Amino acid sequence: MANHSDINAVKDIPEIMDQYSKLQAKFQQACSQVILLNNKIVDANVRYTQASKSTNKTFMYTGRLKLMTLEGVRNTIYEYAARLADVIDEEQEKLVAMGLMQEEYEPMETNS
Repeated sequence: MANHSDINAVKDIPEIMDQYSKLQAKFQQACSQVILLNNKIVDANVRYTQASKSTNKTFMYTGRLKLMTLEGVRNTIYEYAARLADVIDEEQEKLVAMGLMQEEYEPMETNS
């Protein structure tokens, strides 16, 4: 006979899978933002380099500030994505232990 906690665990499966899907979506979005910011950093670096070659101190200053800001935001989002990756790994291990996901982290089909 199944105990009360087993029944609650079965009821929570859709919620657990939904939470896992949301974590993956957040991770993918964070990765996309890091890529976008990397491209913006490259562009800002080109503008900064051009300003430094022309010795235009005003553009050099604003260009350097923009470059530093973009790098700071990118690093923050990268750290967020790294923390999400750790949480996703932990959730995957739980799902494997529950039999809802295979070792290769492929979701198994459920009869829900």
